[in-house]
Amino acid sequence: MASGISGLIISRTRRCAEVYCSHYRHSHTIHQAVFCSENQVNELVLGLHEHRGGVLQEFSHMKTIDPSVEQQSGVSSLGLAEKGTRLMKGSQGREEGLQEIADYLSPRLLGILGFLDSKLVSSSTMYKEKRSALWSLSDLLVLMGKRYISPVSRKILASLKTALKLKDEEFYDIGCQAWTNFLYNLDESTLVGLIEEVVAVMKPLVKKRPEEMAPVLTSVLVETPSVKEFLANMPLLPEDDSLSIINQAILEHQLKVVGGSTEEVLNEIHLNIESELFIVQLVTELGRAFLADTDANTQTCASYAMQEVTRLYGIRESGSGETTPIGSQAWEKLSYHLQEMIYPLGPERQLQ
Repeated sequence: MASGISGLIISRTRRCAEVYCSHYRHSHTIHQAVFCSENQVNELVLGLHEHRGGVLQEFSHMKTIDPSVEQQSGVSSLGLAEKGTRLMKGSQGREEGLQEIADYLSPRLLGILGFLDSKLVSSSTMYKEKRSALWSLSDLLVLMGKRYISPVSRKILASLKTALKLKDEEFYDIGCQAWTNFLYNLDESTLVGLIEEVVAVMKPLVKKRPEEMAPVLTSVLVETPSVKEFLANMPLLPEDDSLSIINQAILEHQLKVVGGSTEEVLNEIHLNIESELFIVQLVTELGRAFLADTDANTQTCASYAMQEVTRLYGIRESGSGETTPIGSQAWEKLSYHLQEMIYPLGPERQLQ
C-alpha cells in the first residue's frame, strides 16, 4: 500500500497507528496515543511532495482506522474504508477524497505547521530535509485550501518568512511556488488584511524571481478589486518588465492620493512633519523596513525608530493616556497589522 514511499516510513507509521488505536480503546494513557498519532502524521507530511500519492493514500487509511473520527462521524470503520476506496476513483471522487483528508488533518494543522517550521529553522536539519519541508508546506497549502489556511495565515506567513533566510537558488524556486499557493489559498478578507505585510516581507524574493512571482502578484494586486484600494500604501516592486503593470498601478494610486481626486482631499494634505499624512507614511515605511529585512540588527533599529516615533507623536487609540490628538488620528489611519506592531512599543515597554 502507498507505493512510492519507503517501506520504513510506512511500517513505522502503521505500527504507530496500531499503538494509537490500542491505547485509545484499551488504555488510560491517552497522551501517549495522541503523541504517536502526531508523530506519524508529521512524518508522512514531510513526504507529501516527493511521495504524494502514497502519502494521501496512507492518510485515507489512517482516517478509516482512527477511532476519534469514527466517534465524531458515527460511521463504522468498515463503512469509512469502503467510502475511502470509492472516493479514490474518478475526478469528482478524488476531489471529495482530498477534502476528507483535509478535514482529517485540520485539527492537527497547527502541530504540522510547527513541525515543518522546526525543520526550516533548525541548523541541524539536513539540506534535503529542509527542501522537503518547504515543498511539503507548499503542497499542504493547496491540500487544505482557503477554509483551513486563512485562520492560520499569520503562522504560515512566519514560516514562509523563515524560509526566505535560506539563500539558495533551489529554495528561491520552491519559495516562489509556496508563496503563490499561500496567496491563492487565502479568503478575500484575510488577503486584504495581510496584503501590505505580505508584499513587504516577500520583496527580497520578488527581486530574485520577478518573472515567477509576477502572475500571482498581478492577480492579487491588480485584478482583485478589494485589494486595489490599498495599492497607494504599497512600495514599488523591483524594476522588471514582468512587474511593470503592477508598478504602474501602484504609481497611479499613489499619484491619486498625493494629487487629490477632489479639492477637499487636496486641502487636507499638509506637507510638514506635524501632519497626520506624514506620520502615517513614516510609520508605514518603518514597518516595511522591519518586516522586509531578515537581519536582526536592522530589525532592532527599525523597531527602535517606530518606538520613538510612537512616543514622540503619541500614536495610540483615542482615550489612551499617552495619546495626542494628531497621534490618535494617525492611529485610526494605520492598518491593523501596523497597529499590532506598534502597540507593544508603548512607554511601559521601552526598548533599551
